[in-house]
Formats: sequence, structure tokens, C-alpha cells
Amino acid sequence: MSTHRAKADSRHTAGFDSPRLLRRALRVHLIATSSVLLAVLGAMLLTEWLLTTRQADRIAAVVTTRLAESVLQPLSAMDFADEGLHTEALDAELRGFFASGTIERIKVWRVEGDEVRVVYSDLDEVVGEVRPFSAELATRLDAGETVVLSVPDDVEHRFEAGLPVELREAFIGFTDAAGRDMRLEVYVPVYTRQMIAGALSLQAPVIAGGLVALLVVLLPLSIRLVRRLERLDAEHERVLAFGQRAREQERAELARRLHDDVIQSLSGARLAVGSLERTAGTRESDVLDRVGDVLAESMATLRGMLTEFVPGAVTAASLDHDVAELAARVRAGRDGAPPTLLYTGPSEEDRAVLARLDDDAAAVLFHAAQEGLRNAVEHADALVIALRLTVGREADGARTVRITVEDDGAGIDEGAARQARVQGHVGLELVRRAVEAIDGGMTVRARHPEHTGGPGTVLTCFVRARR
Repeated sequence: MSTHRAKADSRHTAGFDSPRLLRRALRVHLIATSSVLLAVLGAMLLTEWLLTTRQADRIAAVVTTRLAESVLQPLSAMDFADEGLHTEALDAELRGFFASGTIERIKVWRVEGDEVRVVYSDLDEVVGEVRPFSAELATRLDAGETVVLSVPDDVEHRFEAGLPVELREAFIGFTDAAGRDMRLEVYVPVYTRQMIAGALSLQAPVIAGGLVALLVVLLPLSIRLVRRLERLDAEHERVLAFGQRAREQERAELARRLHDDVIQSLSGARLAVGSLERTAGTRESDVLDRVGDVLAESMATLRGMLTEFVPGAVTAASLDHDVAELAARVRAGRDGAPPTLLYTGPSEEDRAVLARLDDDAAAVLFHAAQEGLRNAVEHADALVIALRLTVGREADGARTVRITVEDDGAGIDEGAARQARVQGHVGLELVRRAVEAIDGGMTVRARHPEHTGGPGTVLTCFVRARR
């Protein structure tokens, strides 16, 4: 077993004992719990605000109704058209409400057609003000309804806007001693913020404590789940590695049978044809000569297939040569018109970086090139393929060796790719797993749209060279 494969296996057999995995699980739990806590507190705050706002409106309506019951009788007994109106008795009647903080302001409006005029208020500055009156509000008041509204921020309510408490304004209709339609308006303080704060001070610790307890209870279960997922992931990689080894063994067995049986039989047949050719006449000799040529071509094709099925041991020193030979075999093709394949090898300066590759990494890059070319030819029907073996530099200064296969074929079809994996065509997936096991990476993306030809695909596989 290679060094990199041993490292990969040891990484998976270590399982969840890795501190990195434990930190990741704890971090996920903290983020999830914090998110739930904030969401619950936000929902609770919104609910409390809605409930306390409705409660404040109900309180204002109750207070206003009781206030009306207390003062409507003296109000109804007064003639608010009297210019010499004496309000001392009314002031005395309302003084207790102001002293207790039950109301902050009061206005008595007289209806004059489509307008209303302030004829009494605890604030002298507003007495005599005239304004249009809402027909909808008048209809509700004439029906005997007590209407409670939030205090708007406008010129009419300029004196109320500066008060240090939150207010609701409540309207009720009545008639004075002369039978005139009147409107009573009172401003009632509400304590929405204090009510919300009080509710939260009681409920927030309970909810937060419950969420913390939930975190403590669920943490072992989640750690167990992460441990199981790690085992499943390790098992998945072992299955893929077994599939790759089985695939290589099957290819090797096929190559052995071709070499020991088919090629030997063809070789014997060619020798027999050669013997017959020496004793045959001119016409028969020509036919046998063509048969011999066909047998020779078939043997050469089979030997090329053997080289593809069971390539020699790829090393860092032979990587450039092996990839160039692979490109030549694809360029020659076996059936139909071969694609145009352009191979770009490393520069002389980059060869020093190639020499620092592990042989396992070089073999992975070779298999990536092999799989990328096979997909481009057999599945994408590419006409032009660019194969590059280059050296790059990462952000941390590390040097990487890259294999890039770019084609002008049919492009990426994610649905077809998933279906192919389900049916067992996992060549690229095996390469991806192999390169990730040695701390490399692989990407498969669509070509840049400015390129001519088909949609195309770009496969890039890279591994790090030793420093």
C-alpha cells in the first residue's frame, strides 16, 4: 500500500476521534442553537408586541368608557354654545383623573356641520381650533362606539407628541344641554414597552434555559450522528477504492487473456499464412499477403489496447512521456475519424517541479488524463481536444502540477452524469476520490462561452508537489 493511501485509510479509521471533527460538530451545534434562540426570541418579541398593543387599546377603551360615564352627565348638562361658559365644576370633576395619571389630555369638540371646534380642553392653547371631521369616524361615534386610535405625528397633535409617555386617543359622542352633537376626545397613557419588558424578563430566561437544555440533550445524539456519517463516508471511499482496484484487476485479466490467447492465435495464424504464401501461386500469394497485413494490423491494434488497459508503472520522471504517448494513441484512434488532439507539455523550468512529485500523485494525474480523454472521445463526441500538463502556484506559495483536458464536445449534462454514476460508470468519481486522498483536487466545468464549436467541457486535476 502506498504512503498516501495509508494516510487516507488512517484518516478514516480514526473516525470521530479527530479533534477537528469534534470542533466542527460543536460549531454546527452552537450556530444552530443560536439561530433557533434568536428566531424564538424574535417571534416572542413580535407576539408580545402585538398582544400588548391590543391590550393597550383595550385598556384605553375601558378607561375612556368609564371616564365618559363619570363626566358625560355634567357634560350633557352644559350648554357649550354659551360664550360665558364656566368650567370650574368640570375642571373639578376631571382633576382626579389627571392627578392619578389615568388621562393625559382631554378635548371637547362641538360639531358645526362638516367641521368640529374645540370648546373645552385642559390645554388653553387648543381651545377654539377648528378642523374637518371624518365622516367615517362620525358614523361610528353616532352608532355609540368608542373609537381608540394611535396618536399620529402631525401638526394637530403637536402638543401630545412631546409628552414622555406613549398615548392612545379615544373618541366618544354625546349631546350637550342644547341638544348639539358633541365629541369627547381623551388621551390615555399606555405602557406597551414596559409590558413587553416585563413579559420578556419572565419568559426569556425560561425559553433560553430550555434551548440550552435542548442543546445539552441533543449534543450526544448529534455527535453519534456525525460519527455514523464519518463511518459511512469512510465505507463509501473504501467501496470506491475496491471498485477501482477491481476495475484495474479486470482490465489486467482482460489484457492477459488477449495477450495469451487472442494475440498468440493471431500470431500463429500469421505464421501459417506466411508459410502458405511461399508455396502458393501469384494470385493466391496476393490474397494471402493481404490477409497477413490484416492480421498484423489487428495484432498491432490489440497491443495498443493492452498498453491502454495495463500501462507501465507511471512515475514522476515518466509522467510527461506517458501522457504524450497517451495523447498519441488517442490521436491515432481505432474507429472512425480520430479527433484533433493538441498536447502541451511542461516547460524546462517546470520539469524541476515535476521531479518533486510522488509517483502515486503522478499515477493519479495520468489516470485523470486517461479518463478525461476517454469521456471526451466516447461520450462528448469531441472533434478538438486540448491536453495540457502544466505547473501552477497556489496562494500559499505551494507548487501544483495540473492535468487539463478541454474539449469542444457536447458539454456537461448533470442529469446524465448522475444517471451514469447510478449505472456504475464512476470513472471520474474514482479519480476524484483518488486525487482528494492525496490532498489534491479536481474540477469539471463548462467551457467559456466565447470558444467556438460545441459547448465543451474542461476537466482540471491538480496535486501538490513536495516543497
